[in-house]
Amino acid sequence: KMLEKSKLLSYFDNVITSEDVKGKVKPHPGPYLEATFRLGLKAKTCLAIDDSDIGMASAREAMCYPLRLNKFEHLTVQNLKRFLKKLEIRI
Repeated sequence: KMLEKSKLLSYFDNVITSEDVKGKVKPHPGPYLEATFRLGLKAKTCLAIDDSDIGMASAREAMCYPLRLNKFEHLTVQNLKRFLKKLEIRI
């Protein structure tokens, strides 16, 4: 819902929901690990975007870079670029 509301859904090739992880929901790292598996990436190279403490715990447990957003309005391309620049990752 966050991606739809922020009009960023089209920027993502994969979106994982609780339906995709067969009961291994957050704070279990399952959702993020499933995403990295589908993308063929190592978790430590991935950015996990979430808006909750449980989501941040899940992202950290999966060894992803966690990006906490407190409001849907904060999920913008500009904010993502700013965060990635801090990590020295280019998009």
